[in-house]
Amino acid sequence: RMPGRRSVIIRVCQVAAVIVLIAAWQAAGSSKTLDSTISDPRQVAQWIGEWVTGNRSNGLDDLSATLREALYGFVLGTLVGVFLAACVASSKWVQQILAPFLAVLNALPKLALAPLFILVFGATLEAKVYFVAAGVFFIVYYNCYTGLRAVDDKQVAQVRSLGGSRL
Repeated sequence: RMPGRRSVIIRVCQVAAVIVLIAAWQAAGSSKTLDSTISDPRQVAQWIGEWVTGNRSNGLDDLSATLREALYGFVLGTLVGVFLAACVASSKWVQQILAPFLAVLNALPKLALAPLFILVFGATLEAKVYFVAAGVFFIVYYNCYTGLRAVDDKQVAQVRSLGGSRL
């Protein structure tokens, strides 16, 4: 089937938008005022080419370290988030105590906390893991908490009637 005139125009506009964005990126990277803060697409392509061909050292080591930090942070944030959500969802008393503090901490911009993490923990593996965990924690916590609070009381009663414990 032949593409319609409208879909061809949309594709041409999409390609043009990519070209304009790359040209703007190149212009910003070539600018004397932004030269030290923005690399240009040629530099990025050159770096990727060196990395792929093996001419750039430690590329895989850097990637491996980053993935390890992200995985450790994800696991830590998930475990703490699920545990705390279970504690808070199962006790009205704990919820009343912790809910305001969790809401305030969640309102803080996580990216703005990066310098604080570096100041407190240094530029270590632990600092990076804790930073990732802080970003993951609230997503997991609020989703688990909402899911646990949404369990129907009738279902809980049915499980209890079959011998299920509170846990």
